[in-house]
Amino acid sequence: MRFLAFLSLVLSILIISEAETVLRPNLYFGTRSQSKDSHLSGIMWFEGSRLDSVRHDCRREDDIKRWGWKEFDRGSFGTQTLTDVHNYVKLDMDYIQDGDKWTARIRGKETKAGSKKHNVTLIFYYGVSGPQSSISYPSISKSQRQAGVAGPISVSFQSEDTSANHFSISEDASNRSPINLNHPFASLHLHSPPSKDDTILQNSFWFGKKMNPQDSWRFPIYVKHALQDSIASTYNDWRDRLHTYQQHHPDAPLPAVTQRQLAVPFQPLLPNTVERHANFIAVQRVLTLPFTLTITVDALHDESASFWRELKHSLFGKAATTGTAGTRPSDPELASLLASRSQYFQTKFDQIFAMPAYSAEWQRVARAGLSNLLAGISYFYGDTIQRDPDGRERHTAPGFLLTCIPGRSYFPRGFLWDEGFHQLLVARWDPALSEAILRSWLDRMEASGYIEREQILGDEARSQVPAEFIAQDPLIANPPTFFLAVEVLAKQAAVNAEANVNDAVVNSELSVMNEATITNDVTITNEGTMEIDEVMEATTPFLQDAAPRLWRWLAYLMRSQKSQLAYSFRWFGRSDRHCLASGLDDYPRHRIISEKESHVDLLAWIVYSLQVMSNVDSEHSQEARALLTELKPYLLEKHWDQEKHCFGDLGVIRQSEGKDEIGFETHVGYVSILPFALMLMESDDPRIPEILDIIEDPNQLWSEYGLRSLAKNDAFFGVDEDYWRGNIWVNLNYLVLRALHEKYGKEGIASERCMRIYNALRDNLVKNVMAQYKKTGFYWENYNSNTGEGRGVHPFNGWTTLIVLIMSEKY
Repeated sequence: MRFLAFLSLVLSILIISEAETVLRPNLYFGTRSQSKDSHLSGIMWFEGSRLDSVRHDCRREDDIKRWGWKEFDRGSFGTQTLTDVHNYVKLDMDYIQDGDKWTARIRGKETKAGSKKHNVTLIFYYGVSGPQSSISYPSISKSQRQAGVAGPISVSFQSEDTSANHFSISEDASNRSPINLNHPFASLHLHSPPSKDDTILQNSFWFGKKMNPQDSWRFPIYVKHALQDSIASTYNDWRDRLHTYQQHHPDAPLPAVTQRQLAVPFQPLLPNTVERHANFIAVQRVLTLPFTLTITVDALHDESASFWRELKHSLFGKAATTGTAGTRPSDPELASLLASRSQYFQTKFDQIFAMPAYSAEWQRVARAGLSNLLAGISYFYGDTIQRDPDGRERHTAPGFLLTCIPGRSYFPRGFLWDEGFHQLLVARWDPALSEAILRSWLDRMEASGYIEREQILGDEARSQVPAEFIAQDPLIANPPTFFLAVEVLAKQAAVNAEANVNDAVVNSELSVMNEATITNDVTITNEGTMEIDEVMEATTPFLQDAAPRLWRWLAYLMRSQKSQLAYSFRWFGRSDRHCLASGLDDYPRHRIISEKESHVDLLAWIVYSLQVMSNVDSEHSQEARALLTELKPYLLEKHWDQEKHCFGDLGVIRQSEGKDEIGFETHVGYVSILPFALMLMESDDPRIPEILDIIEDPNQLWSEYGLRSLAKNDAFFGVDEDYWRGNIWVNLNYLVLRALHEKYGKEGIASERCMRIYNALRDNLVKNVMAQYKKTGFYWENYNSNTGEGRGVHPFNGWTTLIVLIMSEKY
């Protein structure tokens, strides 16, 4: 067991290794390392002179159509497409990674075939941080400041998060650059020969700046300023020369070529200036569509770094890229690597998430969903801001977090209650990775057991959050959804332990028969991949390590959210319009706010978590069972609203003569069926048909696209913000489907009816998510219950990807 605990720790260290490059979730494409003083890279692009349409950060207002990863496996490869109709360009990106070495091939083409040719500027930047980091920037002569730098693009640098680095940009031989229309020289001297300035856009343009580590993420802002300054400089140059020309030719019209030039917007160019001791470099190319660029980042390692990288290759099956330092894979090599890794990804997907009943197209959409979830696994470092009870704000000690994110364009950060749902997928795809993520989250726990609801680490993360939501309140909790993932990991460990016992028996019998070897059926495939069984064995030590902190988290919830009612808990900090702590934001609650509330969803989450804890072998198992014995009957009996035939919150319904009358003010919806969805009711509970009546009723939760979050006949249905007031959310639909399939459809008083509902609900939900993806190219945050249309944040790569588990019936 000690060895397995050590192996579990080693796997987590390898996954969160400082040498590993990860994507930056808030950018269309960019990388960083998993370290405090990280390198940063990214791309920017725009059409013609349109600095108002520079693309870099993922922003909804960019209105990019159908963008996201088609396939992606963390630390291995990815293929992404972005259709930027406003810049007239479609970008196809292929990405190959090997530790901190990676290659990205970017192909640009017109969004509409046969349209007029457009010019696109593409800028790649790379920077290093840390006191010992440096970059070997090019020496740019005075003439090159005007005309750009000809020849290959190649930069070497030293970084504290890797031992030595180098990047290069190579181009396809068919690439073309437009004629430079910025310069006013030849056009204003009619008898001058053609100027070499016509062809300068074939060169590269540079900008370098010294950035402080805490501000390094702002470098693209300075790049934009440099481009704006170049436009101002070009304008001033034209103005001066036109003034001189008109002085010498007061009655002559401007030459026709000059008039044509003035009718075309100026081309913004980087100034070819590099500050002394610059540690961030941007390189610009101006190209006519179509084009192909290949960016290669190559890393030289010492022997120890190579050892860890090779160990990870042997454990996780990622074949190393070919080529030597400072060179890029050839086109055939890159194509071969992409093909082999894509095949490996698809084979693994089919083995873990088999869904033969669905078409190849729908399976492709499912792979895209998983890919975008995996691509969103991000590393954050920095401090957070908390609000003390007296209202003052303070900065916490800096720390790091490895987490999935719900969406790149609006939610590029970690969310506590989302993460448990995310890990239902990750735990099945890569159990060791899921453990590392959960361990990282638990490391963020404070001594009290509090974990911040939103993880907004550092200035870059804070720049993307409205000011009123930045400070976190230690009294505002969140549903403990990690227990969903913990339950999956525990079940995998139990199944694996049983399989190991059976294997031992078989091996013993085969040994007697002098059989040489046996083949493990669950080995995925090639490239030295660790067998699933071997990874599963490492989950038990992880659970042993996590159990005390999970218990501390539960104790925090039961202490900080305790109600004045016996055996009861309430979401602290709710208002008359919102209960953010519950995760169900605007779901309607009691009109009178008091400390004499018992929120049924919070109690259900606590009971469910205690149930999971009681089945995890730890020093707290017995205490968890004792509390479960007290709280579960109270949940199932006292929170049942006889009038509404479902579960409901308890609270103050009227006040008279200084006395509070406690009662129900039930709004039928997800909250009302959560004890059923979490499988806390017994299969023979006579109230189950009443729950099923609500689920099947089209005037309440049933729609042809999935279950509504709030009953259609509720007075609050679809009003005000209309967030959790009727829209369809895949995460809660998943829980209901899981309950129907895993428990109530297998046994009990309504098993046949439950399976009928299960099949119809699953069919409705899958069809709509697929239909909306076909229509828009996105997974959505939620779906309109009247039309099925996607709503809210998109692309939403968080719990909507649970559709993969629903399609493969992995509950």
